[in-house]
Amino acid sequence: MSALLLRIPEVAEQLGLSTGKVRGLIARGELESIKIDKSRRIPIGALEEYVARLRNAGRDLAERTRRDQGLDAHVADPSTLRQVADLVTPAAEAKASA
Repeated sequence: MSALLLRIPEVAEQLGLSTGKVRGLIARGELESIKIDKSRRIPIGALEEYVARLRNAGRDLAERTRRDQGLDAHVADPSTLRQVADLVTPAAEAKASA
């Protein structure tokens, strides 16, 4: 069984970020965490939700870019849209899903 809660260094490694960046995400409320005594832990589900928000933000940006360029949604095939979304989504997404 895999861990349900991760330490900040473990999350940083999964996302390819520094521990300071992860602490900043927590402080800004972008990444949910819980406190157990003096320890801070991140639920696996919170990490998955964070990555999902990053993916959706990339897709939304790709959609807005395509719309701003005057392209209709039915013109671009799904594989092209996915490639665009992958380009604009932070590299952390790829590391977290690996």
